[in-house]
Amino acid sequence: MSTNRYRIDQTSELSEHGSRVVREVNGITVAVLNVEGEYHAISNRCPHVGGPLQKGALTGYADVTDEQDTEKIVECPWHCWRFDVTCGGNIDDSEYKLSTYNVEEQDGELFVVL
Repeated sequence: MSTNRYRIDQTSELSEHGSRVVREVNGITVAVLNVEGEYHAISNRCPHVGGPLQKGALTGYADVTDEQDTEKIVECPWHCWRFDVTCGGNIDDSEYKLSTYNVEEQDGELFVVL
């Protein structure tokens, strides 16, 4: 399986925590988010009924101990489904998962790898 890199934007456009951009990449709508200086790319459609995740709030990270120490969870604005942007997992129902994509940074540019 071959992979391709697709230019998303300049890093300066996503320099602040919580900033995000949505791009159509090879027929897939991808949201790229800056979460505490790390870039994460996810499918922009909630698998529940297709809510636009780029409009969702970033909330505290939920792990087994339910510690809320970082903001790596995006919440769907339509029905509050929550997903971990680092792996795509649904916080409340493991049956549902977002597609996630690798993000590469090179020379001040961000690329998504599909």
